[in-house]
Amino acid sequence: MNKTPLIAAAMAMACLIPTGIAPAFAQDAKVTLKGGPSIESADGNFKFSLGSSIHLDAAAYDEDGVAMNSGFLFRRARLAVNATLLKDWDVKAQYDFAENSVGFADVYLRYSGFDGIRITAGQFKMPFSLDELSSSNSMTFIETASPTVFAASRRIGFSVDIRQPLFTATAAVYGRNVGVTTIGDEPLAVGGRVTFTPFNGAGRLLHIGGAAAYEWTDDSNAVRIRQRPESRVDGARLVDTGGISNASAQFKYGVELAGVLGPFSLQGEYIGSSVKRTAGLTSVDSHGYYVMGSWILTGESRKYSGGIFGGVSPTRKFGAVEVAARYSTLDLNDTGIVSGGKMENITVGTNWYVNNHIRMMANYVRVNTDALGPRTDDPNIFQLRLQANF
Repeated sequence: MNKTPLIAAAMAMACLIPTGIAPAFAQDAKVTLKGGPSIESADGNFKFSLGSSIHLDAAAYDEDGVAMNSGFLFRRARLAVNATLLKDWDVKAQYDFAENSVGFADVYLRYSGFDGIRITAGQFKMPFSLDELSSSNSMTFIETASPTVFAASRRIGFSVDIRQPLFTATAAVYGRNVGVTTIGDEPLAVGGRVTFTPFNGAGRLLHIGGAAAYEWTDDSNAVRIRQRPESRVDGARLVDTGGISNASAQFKYGVELAGVLGPFSLQGEYIGSSVKRTAGLTSVDSHGYYVMGSWILTGESRKYSGGIFGGVSPTRKFGAVEVAARYSTLDLNDTGIVSGGKMENITVGTNWYVNNHIRMMANYVRVNTDALGPRTDDPNIFQLRLQANF
């Protein structure tokens, strides 16, 4: 790489700093590029950093009944500004420039001045589903499992969470997503999640968790549940309840179990939903679950902190290699009430962690769908991702 422009830029910046200020700045702040550009005050009270992630996907669809278009998609193209103020206050503003999801992702203010307790306000992921809460930079597969359709994901709200070595507990109150228009008063929701980790260390981990949420509807009194076949290059949704009328609220619940033994890991969740309706109408129930396993061939273990899995840090010069498989099912049928369809996905994949910032992913998804009455759709999906983040 030609370093001349970088050297010239550095010299120009140096010229802009008055002579008397430069030594003081050097003594009062630490500037680093390791892991991403950041500036930290000498006393540790203030810190400013930039972060970014780019996910470029490609997919080829062997379609069955529903037309699905092969091609490319910038799944994510995010830029984040992070700041720590007086050690205990954290600020994050993350914007996604990707073609189909332009808008704010995480935007919040967090206080962590209490021992083991954090208070967060803004837009962030609500406490529901182990798979959904994992960072997109750390997920084992290109997309989350289909049952995560029940998770609220990012919403504007307020939460309090406790993080201890053996357990975590989070409670949240939330409403809409940034940019989403509601009819009438904004709907509110309450939710919570607890996790228990009886042992965690030296490549051995057992995670047990559970979550629940109760979400009231807005004045439209309608709920719709629909899902894609664990691929986003084409936006076709193969299971769909349509609008569930006279809905007053949706109750969601989930249980989690995961374990790590050296380079091997297993993870699974069961997630259910019950849409409550007025006028004496019966509730609409749906559910789904997934089971997944992975083997890191180069010997590393999945990282874990605060009830959430992180990524894989390569220990070899050529990186780390992982193979994984997942089975998921989502059932949106409720006999005699709603025929939303049932979808089963079998996914096999491999990940090459080139280093801590670059990853290449490949997934094959075999889809089996019984959707919307007698029609079935069983496509094969081949997809790739090139990921860069810091």
